[in-house]
Amino acid sequence: MDSRIVVERAWLSHDRRRINYSYKGTGLAAKFFFGRPLFYAEYEVDLGEVPESTLLIPLVANLAPIAWLAGVPLVVPTLDAKFLTALGQVKVVFMKDYPEISDEDSLLQVERPIESEIRGSKHAMLFSGGVDAYATFFRHREEELDLISIRGADIPVEDFAQWQRLVDLNAREPILSAHAKRHIEANLRDFYTYHVSLLIPTKAWWGTVQHGLALTALVAPLAYVLGYSKVYIASSYTNAVQIVWGSTPEIDNAIRWSGCEVEHDGYELKRVDKIGLVVSKTSAAHVKVNLRVCYSELNDGLNCSNCEKCFRTMLGLSLFGANPAEFGFEVRSDTYRNMIDMIGSGFKGAGSRYFWWELSERMRIVGPSDVHLLGAAGDYWVLESELRDGLGKPIRAKGPGSFKLALIERFPMAFAFYLMIRRRFS
Repeated sequence: MDSRIVVERAWLSHDRRRINYSYKGTGLAAKFFFGRPLFYAEYEVDLGEVPESTLLIPLVANLAPIAWLAGVPLVVPTLDAKFLTALGQVKVVFMKDYPEISDEDSLLQVERPIESEIRGSKHAMLFSGGVDAYATFFRHREEELDLISIRGADIPVEDFAQWQRLVDLNAREPILSAHAKRHIEANLRDFYTYHVSLLIPTKAWWGTVQHGLALTALVAPLAYVLGYSKVYIASSYTNAVQIVWGSTPEIDNAIRWSGCEVEHDGYELKRVDKIGLVVSKTSAAHVKVNLRVCYSELNDGLNCSNCEKCFRTMLGLSLFGANPAEFGFEVRSDTYRNMIDMIGSGFKGAGSRYFWWELSERMRIVGPSDVHLLGAAGDYWVLESELRDGLGKPIRAKGPGSFKLALIERFPMAFAFYLMIRRRFS
């Protein structure tokens, strides 16, 4: 049997808010979806007037990179013509990072491309509540942005408690009160098997391949209903660090569909600059915001305040004179010592090490009187010294092996129970 991925159709639920999809992998492509639930996307608006060519955009955006890296055709009954063109441009970008992609073997075959004339004027942004998101929000808040949060991206679909905390948090933030909050749910990370992650050397499919295209394309049906002409996605990195990542200006700025385009925002800003921007804007507005940056599997609140990402955000805030406790973090008596221990264990990747280099440069130029200390002054100076030394050490190996990925997929309930025990006793 020929190996290919075949999309059959999209259809709406009874209340017309959920898009269900029918598709399959044949031949060698069957292993990418075997035993996994079908992809879906759920919204809070009536999608009854959205054409199938637009309804299929979220699915095709997630299947296309799999087809590219697997070297199999992707067959689709219909698709928005502008998005079809955009995918061709995005594929060219991926071919630079993954030269093993064969353009001929992974063709996107669309039976009926649909040209549509849709005029919208509203703007929206993907909003996670983190530093990158808030920096983009403050840069464009005068555009009366809709704020779109996605369940199934960094928050698993089944984690109702953490999702509800995010929804409640955004609803309570005074600075966000004038902006409509939109929510989308999709099983973005659960519809494929671990064989997809094995298509790339890092096995980090979500971060290095999937997320930029997947998240922005999810907005397409909502954009059709609400009339968005532009959707912002905040940058993760800057051109000062070159790593393979699934959301870049080259990828995101190529994404578009009828009536709407995507803009990768803030690429010219270092992350430490974004932290400074958030501190400056909140100070000028006489408000504080609760940043949500923690992706630790042990986190059962807003931020664990004890992982690498929490540590560098807390340190960054303090280097601009801000108290992290006023931005959603818990400052403990051993915070500096824990940072020192973490740095001593080595950095997990080039991206992480670069962010800490930015902080080291900020520590070098900022005066002690401008720093909000998170502990004893002596520990601060030890941290500065240890950070300089740590930046010169090799990056330590990271990433889940294929065996671990297979175990997590085969025994998801056992893994969830394991995480619950770790959270309880950590």
